Amino acid sequence: MSDKLNEAISLHKNNQFNEAEQAYISCLEENVSHPKANHLYGLLQYQTGRKLSGIEMIEKSISLLSSDPQPYMDLVKMYKLENRLDDAIELLRGFYQQFNEPKAMVEIASIATMLGNTNSAIEAYRKAIESMPSQIELHYNLGNALRTAGRMDEAISAYRNTLQLDAAFMPAILNLASQLNLIKDFHEALTVLNRAPHDNTNTYEYHFVTAHAYMGLLEEAKAEYHLRAASKLTSEPLTCFEALAHCLLRQLKHSEAKEFALQAIDIDSHSAIATYVLGDILALSGDIEQARVKMWESFQKNPNFMETIRCLLNYRGLPSKQMEQVVHAAKTCCDSASSYNAEDKSALLVALGAYHEKNDQTDEAFKFLEEGNKLLRSSYEYDETKHLNALLSMQELDSNLLLNAQGHLQANAIFIVGMPRSGTSLIEQIMSCHSKVNALGESPCFPDEVRKLGGSISLRVSPSIINALGENYVKALNLPQNDKPFFTDKLPHNFRNIGLIAAALPNAKIIHCVRDPVETCLSIYKQIWKDASNSHAYAQDLEELATYYKTYVELMNHWYDTCGERIYRIDYEQVVMHPEAEIAKILDFCGLPFENACLEFYKSKRIVNTTSAYQVKRSIYKDSLAISDRYGEKLDELRTSLSTVAPWKRKARIEIQSKP
Repeated sequence: MSDKLNEAISLHKNNQFNEAEQAYISCLEENVSHPKANHLYGLLQYQTGRKLSGIEMIEKSISLLSSDPQPYMDLVKMYKLENRLDDAIELLRGFYQQFNEPKAMVEIASIATMLGNTNSAIEAYRKAIESMPSQIELHYNLGNALRTAGRMDEAISAYRNTLQLDAAFMPAILNLASQLNLIKDFHEALTVLNRAPHDNTNTYEYHFVTAHAYMGLLEEAKAEYHLRAASKLTSEPLTCFEALAHCLLRQLKHSEAKEFALQAIDIDSHSAIATYVLGDILALSGDIEQARVKMWESFQKNPNFMETIRCLLNYRGLPSKQMEQVVHAAKTCCDSASSYNAEDKSALLVALGAYHEKNDQTDEAFKFLEEGNKLLRSSYEYDETKHLNALLSMQELDSNLLLNAQGHLQANAIFIVGMPRSGTSLIEQIMSCHSKVNALGESPCFPDEVRKLGGSISLRVSPSIINALGENYVKALNLPQNDKPFFTDKLPHNFRNIGLIAAALPNAKIIHCVRDPVETCLSIYKQIWKDASNSHAYAQDLEELATYYKTYVELMNHWYDTCGERIYRIDYEQVVMHPEAEIAKILDFCGLPFENACLEFYKSKRIVNTTSAYQVKRSIYKDSLAISDRYGEKLDELRTSLSTVAPWKRKARIEIQSKP
């Protein structure tokens, strides 16, 4: 028998299939249950086109002798070729049990991935890793499977395990950074990317993932650099052009943003992102009607693009049937089964609340506002005591030092401060229309320079530090070179730094915008803020919001006591009711002559990049007053909490004559 079988095998190897077949048949006539003869004759039959009978013979050989691994492996190959993938997995499971061969689990994972059965793939990779813990590819592929399954924390752990075995394994570096971007751990993503071997950093993937991290950190200039680099390293630049358009839009580089948006549309006329950018440029320029048309076009291209949905919910004038589609899309995106993260869902829920408020459906509006804010608030930890103590610590600055500092005498700065949503954007828009004023928007330069001084600032401030602070701030601003001697800096939270501003910039004017406390807090609650977990962590809970507001009032009253003559308080409600008189007072405080253009601020083509962008493109309107009254008892607790707010200290100027 062995001689006949060896002869058959030799003929088979030499591709003498007819002679080999006769030899196998002769062997099987002698012993029909010979495992190896069944196996090899089945293999020959499969090779010569008799696939079904060949598979059946190899299946028979395994049933006759399960201790030979080769029939298993041949049969697995056949099952895969015949697309019998479930059968292949089942056979591999038996093979693993019989031989304890971890490679069987690797093969199961590969096939399960092909089938889209990621849970089976994950289980198989884990079993393979138990036997082969030093195999880099197994950890990496496990990470990929976990990533596909949406199990982000586990995927991150698997990629980290990969990099422990090979710190320079570039695919794991990129995928780990991508996952960290998705969970908004942008600093850690950049840390991982910075460990990449230098020779592997000039790739499309590296630059694109890096740009995503910088966009998340709101460092758009760095993101722009990497997106431009990425766009030159791919033959399919559509995604880069879309991202560049969005990035440039956020930097107020609207002509360049428009250019890249149009390039993206040239590549793909259905680009919803590029169309959205074009719409937002129109809106920020004040052409709301055309912006609405362009946003609707974007929505038609992609009804699930969240930025477009949010904008359309905020616009007025969209036909009711179209608006119904937008509202339906928003609710679908907020569904628990959708793939959007908590921040994105929160933004849409709050936008739905604002939409229902505009339609006088305040019960429905509050339901969405509350749901959206609770969802976002549950996604981060807020150390309220630490946050409030950081504000109040500014009271520890030496008032005599602040009052007597020389500072930077050349800068004619106009700081516009206050709680967010208190009218700061409106006041800056008014000031921007004056012929002697450059409007710089919400510049981070002053708090950035303060941050560079390090912790315990109240113990370290000295005349030399004060002087350097003013000079460094002006240098960081990179002021426009024109004949306008004044500039505005409208960062609301600079109210924290008023003492340092007054000392470092002796010629600076400080306009403090105030609004009814309940209206202010409600308006903040109706926004989803960028970087909410850091800069606006107080804003998602009405009780925490009220506490923060009261702390802000306490600090502002301290500044009124310390340097009140440098501060002019303007009431939003008074500006709305008596715009000409109030605008004249503001200009007089700043040492500026009255100009009629300031009354027609809404005609300005200036780009505004804040949450109030659309409002300041309208003339003064009174429908923003007393909105909280519509919510009735739902805001009673907020009203009660804010009723204890201490009254404002004196104004620096009790009475200023209007000079129209």
